Amino acid sequence: MPDKRIFLFFLMLICSISAYAEPEWVLKKDKDGIKVFSAPVQGSDFRMVKAEMTIKANLSQVAALLSDVGRHPQWVYNIKEASILKRMGPMEFVYYSEVSAPWPASNRDFVVNFKMSQPSPGILVIDSHCEPGMLPEMAKKVRVVFSISHWVITSQGDGTVKIEYSIQFDPAGSVPAWVINTFISDGPYKTFKNLRERVNLPEYSRAHYDFLKEK
Repeated sequence: MPDKRIFLFFLMLICSISAYAEPEWVLKKDKDGIKVFSAPVQGSDFRMVKAEMTIKANLSQVAALLSDVGRHPQWVYNIKEASILKRMGPMEFVYYSEVSAPWPASNRDFVVNFKMSQPSPGILVIDSHCEPGMLPEMAKKVRVVFSISHWVITSQGDGTVKIEYSIQFDPAGSVPAWVINTFISDGPYKTFKNLRERVNLPEYSRAHYDFLKEK
């Protein structure tokens, strides 16, 4: 067992390093002010994806929307269920999420560590990664064991923010890589469209986080 744990540790380390090295991005979609890119990942059949757009909002609004996990099924692409499992503080929590998969594939579920930070005024960074062992696996669902995502939300100083999001994941199970890669731009594009529509709802436009400096 110790050997297995060591192997998994180095596997995750290698994947993390490759995910944050500068990839060879290819533009896949440029529509409605939203750009979606994909890039190959060394040692994986699944491509990495990145989306970016600029919207009218501030950092607290975006943080409030992304942190409102219970409402993710209303706007995040194909999310069926989501709930917070544990809070470690105002800037970090662990949540559970189930993703609907088309027949005959089984739904996927994630246990995700979500952590916000502010490296400098005007910039919000959010890093997420899977922690699959925090919750027992559930019947008829495939537990995703590897997923890392990275958000950078930058205040533009004119009432807008630029949002950049990237994710690398392995859906586990028997889903062919070509199926995932074929439709890889759909999810981020639709999620970003919905985010832009929802971020100015009253519950988010009134949000304020003391730990965030807007500029």
